[in-house]
Parts: sequence; structure tokens; C-alpha cells
Amino acid sequence: LNQANAQQDEVIATKANDADLAAVAKSGSYTDLTNKPTIPTVPTTLPNPNKLILSGAVTAEYDGSAEVSVEIPAGGGYNLPVASATQLGGVMPAAKTDEMTQAVGVDAEGKLFTAAGAGGGETLTAENTLLAGCVIPSGTAQWTNTQTGLTVGNLREYKIFGVILETSSSFLSGMYLGSTRIYYESGTKLRLLFEWLDSDKRAVHIANGVNGSGYGTHPFVSTSAIQAQGLTMGGAGLQIIQSGDHDDAAVTVYNHEALTADATVKIYGVIKG
Repeated sequence: LNQANAQQDEVIATKANDADLAAVAKSGSYTDLTNKPTIPTVPTTLPNPNKLILSGAVTAEYDGSAEVSVEIPAGGGYNLPVASATQLGGVMPAAKTDEMTQAVGVDAEGKLFTAAGAGGGETLTAENTLLAGCVIPSGTAQWTNTQTGLTVGNLREYKIFGVILETSSSFLSGMYLGSTRIYYESGTKLRLLFEWLDSDKRAVHIANGVNGSGYGTHPFVSTSAIQAQGLTMGGAGLQIIQSGDHDDAAVTVYNHEALTADATVKIYGVIKG
């Protein structure tokens, strides 16, 4: 018995006193630990060192601090501006024809250059400005009025303006400033130069014109001393713009016959003033 008691005392001696134990030893709880390490708070957002900035068709900024949703347009969300001396943009070219053989160069600034023409085709001088162009498609019915996109006011910005009409199958056409017809002619190649005769720009006549065979030898000229060539054309005399045809009246081409081939119409400003 004494030996058993001795062994029991020996076991008890190896046990720690309850008063000497730390609280965590008895509770097992992390909160009872002393000298706990400092654990940094995990951020809910992770900002980027540099912002992502979107511009153009859509605008937005993203720095990672919050969710950003950006909807990219599927198409048609950007309108290309018309190119000008101060604006980079696009142009609307005319359909290529066999006569368009002039080479065009481009310099380091993106400017286009071409050699001076020797006449014929649509060779125009530097003062000519294409104001509008349209195509009257083959199959267009008789008595159809086609909008050019111009108004009388647009033409009144010029002292002299010109009209070119080309087609492979002759038809009778006329151009109207509002309700006033300024030419009435049948042919496949017309090149007509119009001049306002008064300061109010209500009287206009054909200052120079050619139809057919002489078409290629009469480019528009850049001089205020344009004289009539004695060309007689139907309805080509002096025309007085009707009082109701104000600056906002439309400029249209009227086909007096049905078309059996496409017809291209171009209107040029020749001399400002």
C-alpha cells in the first residue's frame, strides 16, 4: 500500500498547479491568449497604382476601388467628322470612272497632291469646290424629283457655280432652284456654268455650257471674266428666281424621262462672292 501511495504522489507531483496555469490553458480560447500578433485588416478593395481611363465612343475611369461597367457600342456610336483644313476626318468619294486616271500623292502631314490636269474629264481648277453629288439610279421613273442635299442659299454663297451630269444613256433632265428651272436639256454629258447677275442673286443664267462632244475640252474656269459661249440650250436663258424660292428652298434634279442607266450629278462652287 505504501508503494502504491508513493507512486500516486509521484504522478501528482508531475501535474501543474491550477493557479499556475494561464487562462488559455484552461479555456482553450484564442481570446485568452496574451501577446497575440497584430494581424492587418484585409482590405475590401485593391486600388490600382494607375487609373484606367477610357475615352472616345464611351468615357469612363477605373482605379480598382469599385466595380465599373462599360458598354462598348456595337456600331454606329461614332460619327466620323468631315475632313477640313482644321479637322481630321473623312471624305465621301465619287464612284470611280474610266476617266479617273490621275495619280494622287500624300505628304507627311496627310495632305493630298496631284499634278495639274490638261483639261477634259472632270479636271477642275483650285477654286472649284464640290458642294454636293448624287446618283439617280437606272430605272428611276419619269417625272421623279431627286434631292441634291443643297439649298438655294448654298448656291448664293457663290457668284458662279457649276453642274456636271454624266450618264451612258441620254435622258431629258432639268435642275430646279425651288420651283425655278435653270436648265432643261437632253444628253449624256452636260457641263454647265451658272452666274448670278445681280447683287440680290435672284437672276441667274448659263454663262458657259457644253453638251456631248465638246464636254472634255471645257473644264470650269477660275476667273470672274467668264463670258457666254453662245451656246443655245432649251430653257437656258435668263432665269428669275421665284419670290417663294427663299434660301431654304431645295436644289433638285428632275428627270423628264425614265432612266435606263445611272446618272451622276455633281454641283460645284466655282467663284465665291
